[in-house]
Amino acid sequence: MNSIIVTLKTYYENFPRSYWAIISGIFGLSFIIVAALLHSITEPISFFTHWVSSLGWGPNGSEPVFRIGIIVLGCLLIPYIISLTRYLWREREEDKSRSVKILLISAFVSSAVALVGLLFVSIFGNIAQEGFFLHLLGAVTFFAMTTVLMVLYTVSMMLCGKKSKSQQLCTLIVVIFFVSMVISATPVINNYTVFDLLNSFIVKTPVERLAFLASIVPLSTWLTFFEWMVTFSFCAWFLITGIYTLKIEKT
Repeated sequence: MNSIIVTLKTYYENFPRSYWAIISGIFGLSFIIVAALLHSITEPISFFTHWVSSLGWGPNGSEPVFRIGIIVLGCLLIPYIISLTRYLWREREEDKSRSVKILLISAFVSSAVALVGLLFVSIFGNIAQEGFFLHLLGAVTFFAMTTVLMVLYTVSMMLCGKKSKSQQLCTLIVVIFFVSMVISATPVINNYTVFDLLNSFIVKTPVERLAFLASIVPLSTWLTFFEWMVTFSFCAWFLITGIYTLKIEKT
């Protein structure tokens, strides 16, 4: 038993940490696409009328693919987030040490909060559940904190002299998509109070929740579109960042 543990530990220590990011990016895109294809067998998915979350209560097995995929994705991301933080902590330049420390601590905390949000997205992912409002809370937390962590890690990498134009461009695209998603939520916010939104997802029945979501489709056309774009850009960020840090590891 001890020999197995030692072998696994040795394998883990020698396994390039950047592979976790690359695998996470590819896996994230894959399970979302598979869940969307399964959903589309019965009801075609449209970026302009369906939320990403709708995969969490979709037909033809799209629900378990989406909800289990989220849990697996979170587990895959943890080793990379830890290793990236430790690597940049070691590589920080003396004259920028304090700034990088603050950025990395903030990025790591943001990552932890984002992963908790991701967990809520999965656990409370079916609109028929009583705690579905926790799914919404988790989704908002995940989107916001993931955008923050990506910006903080990118700035930290730049201050440590680890600069990649493609990685920085990907971060910029993430920010643009996220800001666009927030702005596109304005029509919904202007037509419904916070109390209306909370009441729709906490008090009402599952059928009433679905009806409410259907009622705001005309107001959320661009909101749902940018939600999909943000989701895909997150996966792309981990893939591109992982490829870049892998190059650094091999030099």
